[in-house]
Amino acid sequence: MRCLNPLKDHLLENLWCPMCMEGGKVFYPRLRKNKKMKIFTLTNDVNFREIPFFIDNKLIQEEEHLVWTSTSLKKIRLETELSDVRVLQGLFKEEEHSRNPHFLEEYFPKDILNLDFSSQNQESLCEGEIKKELESMDGIIGLEDRKGANGFVLIYTTILEEAGDLNVNEIKISLGLNELGQEENVEESVQTISTLEDKKRNIYNLMKRICKKYNYNELKINDVLLNIPQENKKLYSIAGIFKK
Repeated sequence: MRCLNPLKDHLLENLWCPMCMEGGKVFYPRLRKNKKMKIFTLTNDVNFREIPFFIDNKLIQEEEHLVWTSTSLKKIRLETELSDVRVLQGLFKEEEHSRNPHFLEEYFPKDILNLDFSSQNQESLCEGEIKKELESMDGIIGLEDRKGANGFVLIYTTILEEAGDLNVNEIKISLGLNELGQEENVEESVQTISTLEDKKRNIYNLMKRICKKYNYNELKINDVLLNIPQENKKLYSIAGIFKK
């Protein structure tokens, strides 16, 4: 929905781009004017501003975009609007191989992983399917590891609401995180959580643990929670720099 557009613009200018600039300094310290980073982004045909914005800020190469959108019509529109871009299409979190995405191997590794799940179904503002989204994240980070990536900027964006429970233990078991041992600020003994603040805190820490699972350590991480106008829901985004 278009009500997310100004929120995405806010995230882009105040969270995503600043974190990518910091990441560019980490991964390409010798390239001062043009970092030439490679991006994989979940986006749509209504607001794909991250691509021209990152180009204008000399962060990404024009020929190195990999874009994922949800429908074939959106794919056609993006291919029309963006030049030198590879557009893939489908419901990313529903893809059969999202946990082990060999079909993406030829395009990886990437320097910027923008997993903006809020862009994939803007027709309805439902709370994100957090378990499936984090499983997809795990698949992508595992792919980065297999392809020899030394590090990356990881961005994760979803929709949260007060109603509904989040089964943290089920997610950890699905992602194989229980073997990693106890980590500070993660709800180890609680089966489900329902408050917005608890969801936010646990998602934040689960993202870090997924990266740690593949030996990527956080160098910097920030998050932003924004009110969605006229909705009892929030747009939640986390951005971090991770390196082996």
